[in-house]
Amino acid sequence: MLYGPFGANILHYFPVAGFVRDIDYVVIATKKREHTILMKDIVGRNYGFIDGPGWKHAPNFKFNRDRDRYIYARAKIGLNAHIPDQLEWANEINERTYQLAACGVPQITDHPKLLDKLFSKDALFVADTPKQYTEFFKVIINDPTIGQERAIIAQKEAFDKHTTFHRADSFMRQLSRNCQNR
Repeated sequence: MLYGPFGANILHYFPVAGFVRDIDYVVIATKKREHTILMKDIVGRNYGFIDGPGWKHAPNFKFNRDRDRYIYARAKIGLNAHIPDQLEWANEINERTYQLAACGVPQITDHPKLLDKLFSKDALFVADTPKQYTEFFKVIINDPTIGQERAIIAQKEAFDKHTTFHRADSFMRQLSRNCQNR
């Protein structure tokens, strides 16, 4: 069996200089129940950018990787949530985790089972409850340097271990082993 997890496509997702972080938060994702539960206190009280399939204000959404890195460059915080399968068993983390890390955006995420094996505890703000999610948001908004410190750690870890080039190399090694075992 071959395994090809998500990674940071650094041809599209990388830091962009010259932008002021003037948007409190960004969410570029398909609308899921998990997003609305975790983010409801944040979205109603802060200035942010939400886009993706399923959001009422984005009926004609199309992913635009070349645009997204510029939006991420303006965001003080990237909000992230995983689907139930990712929270319940260690199968993968979403692509957004890697994208936000590669772009250098401080990230608040829920706690998928595989996350602790892929990123260090100091790389992301990992919330186990909606209340903790909101508390992390307040911490970063009130002291952006704390967010940037973690964003730099996450970015280094993404670039060192979690790019699509790392994934392609791993896939080729798996394929080679598979062929040798036949």
